[in-house]
This record gives sequence, C-alpha cells and structure tokens, in this order.
Amino acid sequence: MKIALIHAPPWKIREPDQPPYAVDDGGPPTGVDPYEIGGDFLQIPYGLLSLTAGLRDDGHAVVLLNLADFTWRRVQTLLDATAADLFGISCQTVNRRGVAAVVAHLRAVHPKTHIVLGGPHVTPLPRETLHFLPAVDTVVIGEGEDTLRELVSRLTQGLPTAGIPGTATRTASGVVVAPARNRIKDLDRLPAPVHQFACETILTSRGCPGKCTFCASSTTWKGGLRFHSVAYILDTLETAVHKHKMRGLAIKDDTFTANRKRALAVCEEIQRRQLNFLWSCDTRADCLDEELLLNMRLAGCQQISLGVESGSAAVLKRVQKKIDLDTVLNATAMARKYGFEIRYYMMVGSFGETAADFNQSLAFIRSAGPHRYGFSAATLYPGTSDFDTYRQRTGQSAEIFFTNPFTLLLGFMDMADGEARKILNWLGRHRGFQSLACYSADQAEAILKRLPGHGPALMEMGLACLREDRWSDAATYIRQALERDYPLAGVAHNALACVAAAQGDFDEAHHRLARAGEFFPAPVSAAHRVIAANQNTLAQAPAAKGMRLNPNIDFEATIVYRQPVYPGPVGDVARFFVN
Repeated sequence: MKIALIHAPPWKIREPDQPPYAVDDGGPPTGVDPYEIGGDFLQIPYGLLSLTAGLRDDGHAVVLLNLADFTWRRVQTLLDATAADLFGISCQTVNRRGVAAVVAHLRAVHPKTHIVLGGPHVTPLPRETLHFLPAVDTVVIGEGEDTLRELVSRLTQGLPTAGIPGTATRTASGVVVAPARNRIKDLDRLPAPVHQFACETILTSRGCPGKCTFCASSTTWKGGLRFHSVAYILDTLETAVHKHKMRGLAIKDDTFTANRKRALAVCEEIQRRQLNFLWSCDTRADCLDEELLLNMRLAGCQQISLGVESGSAAVLKRVQKKIDLDTVLNATAMARKYGFEIRYYMMVGSFGETAADFNQSLAFIRSAGPHRYGFSAATLYPGTSDFDTYRQRTGQSAEIFFTNPFTLLLGFMDMADGEARKILNWLGRHRGFQSLACYSADQAEAILKRLPGHGPALMEMGLACLREDRWSDAATYIRQALERDYPLAGVAHNALACVAAAQGDFDEAHHRLARAGEFFPAPVSAAHRVIAANQNTLAQAPAAKGMRLNPNIDFEATIVYRQPVYPGPVGDVARFFVN
C-alpha cells in the first residue's frame, strides 16, 4: 500500500509577497503573524517516525512529509502530487486548523483515498473530529502503531474498517467508536526510528509518573509508565552516534529518570561502550539524586530541564504537581555541583493564579539559580483536567476547538484583566528561554575537580575563562578538552578562534573558524550561522587586539534542517506515488 504521513502547518501560510489568508479561509488568527511558528513545533512528531518505521517494516511504501512551515501553495502542490492510498496526519491543538485545511484539500484532489487522523488533539475528541471534519474517515485514539497497522492490513485486504480497537470510524450508519486498544506492553518490539532517520530526539519510555492537571499525557498513554530496555536504548544511541555521526542528542521522555535503576544502567552502559556524545533530558526534581546525577554527567548529559511550573506553593498544589519548592532547590543545587546546564519549564495563568503568584515565581527563579528558564501561558488542552474544569465553569464544549480560530485556548480565568494583560505582554517580550548567569571560572574549577579529565568539564572551564578574559587559561583548557575527544569539536575550535581574535592572532582565528565549519554538516545550521558571523566580523572589522567574537554555540544547535525531521526541501520525495 502507498501511504503518506504528514505533519501539517498550523494554518494556511501565505507566500512572502502575498497578504495573509482570511481567518475564515483557514488563515492565521487575527493579529498573528502567518510565520509566527517555530521551536519544537518544527520538529516532526516522534510518533510519525515510529509509525513510518513500523509500516515500512511491513513492506509498505511510506513517504513522510514535514510541512510545518510550508506555505499553503507549496502544501497544495505536494498533496496534489502525492497519490497515496492512505494519508495519515498527526493533529496537535496548535495545528488543528492546518490539519482541517489539509484533509479538505486531500478529499477534493484524491476523493478515493483513506484519510486518518491521530495525535494528542483528536485522541480525546474522536466524535467531534469526525463531526466537524467530514473529509476524515478514521480517527486513531491514543497509541497508534498497532492500530494503524491493523487498519492498513484491512484496507489492503478490502475488509471493513469499522470496529478496529483504538479507532473511531465514519460509517454509512454513523460514527462507530471501537473499544480501546490494549497498550503495547513490550515497547522493544517497535522498530527504532533512528535506524531510518537521523533524528536528534529520542524517546526511551512512554508515560509520566505525574498527574498534573494541565497535562494530557495520561490521556494519550492511558496512565502508567512503560520503558524500553537498556539494550534497546543503547542500540538506538549507538546507531545515532556511529551511523548518523550525531554528537548532540535530546532524550525527550516526559521523565527520563522516573525509573532510577534503568536510567543509571543506561548511563553506566554509555560509559562502558565509550559512546562520545552530549545529551539532554527532561525530568522531575523528585527523581534525581547525587549518584544518578554524577553518572549522567560522566555519560555525557549536559543539560537537565525540570518541570517546575511555579514558584508558588499554592499554585503547585492546585495543579497537583506533587513537588515542593525545597525539592526543586535541592535538585538544582545537586545538578549545579556537577556542572549541568539547568533549565526550568515555568507556567503562568493556571486556575486560581494571581499576579502575586507570578511574582513569587520570578523571585524563586532568582533564588534557585537555574541557567535558563522559559515561561509559557497556561493552556487548556482537550483531555486534561484543566479543560474539564473550564467546561464546567463556562458551559463551553469541545466544539470550541472546531468553531473558534484561536491558536491555543489560554487560561488566566482567575486573574484580573489588567494583570493578565500585563503578564501576557511580559510573555511576549520574553519568548523562549531566558538566560541567567553562567558558571564562573571558580565554579567551573570546582566542578572540574569533581570530574577530573572530563572533556565537557574541561571545555566549560575554558569557556568560563574566556568569559573572564583569561585568554591563556581558556586556550589551555579548550585544547585539553579537544585532546580528551570533546564531542563537539566545532564548538571548541570556534572558542579557540575567539581566544585568538582577542589576542590579535587573526591568522589563527581564521584557521580555527575554518576548522570549526568542518564539523557542522550542510545545509546551514544555527552553528554555521555563528561561525559565518564570526568570519564576517574578522573580514570587515579593523584588525585590532581585543576583537570580540561569539563563542556561544549551544550543543543542541547542530541541527540539520532536512526532511522529514525538520521542514527542509522536499525535492521529489513525494512524487514517486504519482500514477
């Protein structure tokens, strides 16, 4: 069977020289820039990678298209040229209107194709989805690998599709919502996407131990935690590092360290196999301890992101976070001891929250000392306890997601209008992650004493010296990091170029920048842009001792924007389906 799986844009995006599409015609909400998308949304949902890997293992021809930032004209051209038997589209709340536009167009140009939706937005709303999107044939509810494979098998054999566990199906007599499908007990039987795709994001588990009111994880995964085995994870990591030559990976489990024994075993095995890469993970403050943190650091973990949400104990209690602020402070102090870059995920606008609570959050961040923090507006997603509370309090139904063109349904219900506007304006001025102080040279030296000879710790010591204009010390430590096979050699060479330029050695600076560029693959990545900017500064500025170049290349900025992981050029990837 010929199958196309799609990550759709959030709405109809205009061509650069054209006015925006009208809201009623699928364009962006009023006041929103048509190109106001980015961040994690640009990366293809991991579920689509997993679905593709499984279907290809079954022998089907599958094309996977990431159209996250494609203009509507480009989307139409690709859809017209992709004559698949089945189209599967992942639907999130943020791109539900783009999905609606895609399925309507597909039905018009491929009237006989089978159209399937899945994902976190439609999982709790299968009946509403089929009611408001008449072009859709089937909704996959929750975990999709086995369900989609059974659906494809029935279509291939010409059998009826209604009643497949884990689906809602449109039939001549109405919508049929089948019984729930049992969760996949043995996750290891699923083929790892990394064997087919160079994706820097990896999932090693499904589910979360938390039951936060704002999160739909338990709706998607039906509660509980399931894990890939250590052997499966290490096979995935080795493939990423050795086959795809990746040196920066992000483990995006909801809570990577939820199973302490397994996380520790993964870290010990990374060290035993001498896998040389840096990685990040998300976790909870109550799932960390010193032994685990030390082994994570020695295994290459560079960054930990903690779901803190609020600096107000009252807010944490209301959202059922089940973590107290002292636990966050303790986890942060332990992580700082070993030199992690620490990020806080913060939220504002939940039920009962006031401006005073928000100010408590800001004060808590200052006292706790993460390296970065990012605030998001509290958002009411279908399938969450918070959305249920919203429906009870307002009388609204889930139809609002199909009849209202907002991008996301924000909270702020219990905050005075003036206060809410001020905070939303503040969020607009502080998008993304905000940086606080880096480690000082003294702090980096103390960390290095705990991690003697550790390449990343040597590199961070060098960067700390660089920030304090200790040029000779900086060069010494950075060179030692390279001798210890620091995974991101391009970052190290760029830093050495900064040292050379500051000391007036411009030939060395040019040489180091050229070396740095060799370690970042084309097409141009964020890392390339830093190097190119430094080269431009050297070329245009008068040669003078003390020239400042930019040493800051985050380890996750080695991303290559290519299909299907990111919405890069498509070329002819879709056209092999044309009859």
